[in-house]
Amino acid sequence: MPKKKMTIEGLAVIVNKGFNDVIEQFDRRFIGIDGRLDGIDGRLDGIDGRLDGIDGRLDKIERRQDHTEGILNTLSLRIEEIERTLAQHTEILEAHMEELRWIHKKIDDWTHPDSDQRLISYNEYMELVRRVERLETKAKR
Repeated sequence: MPKKKMTIEGLAVIVNKGFNDVIEQFDRRFIGIDGRLDGIDGRLDGIDGRLDGIDGRLDKIERRQDHTEGILNTLSLRIEEIERTLAQHTEILEAHMEELRWIHKKIDDWTHPDSDQRLISYNEYMELVRRVERLETKAKR
């Protein structure tokens, strides 16, 4: 085979073609990488959107929790107040229990048909109770 003579221009064309081939390969690879990076960016944007949604939901949960804690504190205070009131009422009832027993015994003695201390009949007593209730109702108006 005959040897071909290479000229500088021919060599420059070959080197230039080699560089162009390498550049084309890099371009193809970079285009592929760019496409992958664009896909990753899209997925990351989707993740960011979901995280924003999660942040909003967590904020809403925190507000609900704060509201619930406020309600629980209010209920706790009300329960303490009710307990104090019940304790006071219990003390009052205990203080008057003996007097109420005496009153019931007297009413039984005065209304029992076999009692020698009977003053009025039970029916008469109930009529007096109704009259007093009617008078109390009129007085409230």
